[in-house]
Amino acid sequence: MKVVHDVNLTLHKGEIMCIVGESGSGKSTLARSILRLMAPSSGAIRFHGDDITRLDKAGIRRYQRAVQAVFQDPYSSLNPRMTILDVICEPWTIQKDVLPRAQWRDKAIHLLESVGLDAKALEKFPGEFSGGQRQRIAIARALAMSSEIIVCDEAISALDLMVQAQVIALLRDLRDRLNVALLFICHDLNLVRSFADSVLVMQAGRIVEQGPAAALFDAPGHPYTRRLIAASPVVDPDAQSERRRARQALQPPDQTPLQP
Repeated sequence: MKVVHDVNLTLHKGEIMCIVGESGSGKSTLARSILRLMAPSSGAIRFHGDDITRLDKAGIRRYQRAVQAVFQDPYSSLNPRMTILDVICEPWTIQKDVLPRAQWRDKAIHLLESVGLDAKALEKFPGEFSGGQRQRIAIARALAMSSEIIVCDEAISALDLMVQAQVIALLRDLRDRLNVALLFICHDLNLVRSFADSVLVMQAGRIVEQGPAAALFDAPGHPYTRRLIAASPVVDPDAQSERRRARQALQPPDQTPLQP
């Protein structure tokens, strides 16, 4: 069975693109394919014109430098036996030509400061930090290779609302300062509306709608997109009642599996 089919998207430098859709719609499969954690059975994934599924060893190393990830669970994405210094330096131990060892500590301090932490964190272990602080460390590690794209797979869903807001503000600031592109998988449509430049809506393995965030939320064109927006909670009780009525008026989305 095909999990993702006929997906076309273009992510530009400095763009924040959010992928939304129900669980099982193919969002994480798409992200893992972009990260080369899965091999697509057909099609092409192009980076600066090169199909990443056909890269040689040197090309793969260059791509791995440019495209990094921040995963959902900040409690399992960092090795609990490694100091924060070792966590951040780990990418440089794999790709030894990126940065001379003599500069590792200073660069690690700079990366920590860029995500709102300081040098005191270097000798500590992940267990000494909160979930939000751990996610900041994961972001610092993702930036260690001077990445051009950061794929965030539900990177804030395990955090409480206040910490979510802090991490989002950090990511937006990093985008503005470093011009890094963010591919952001998220279930919270209210957050997506305030954060994204563009939105891609997936249903049952296909893209059903995509476009600028403001235009998509103001005038969604696909019934499934309208259902997602109608199901998203809002603080205003009158607006929430209106969304409930709109949701009841829409037909259930087609969940027919993709055929082989």
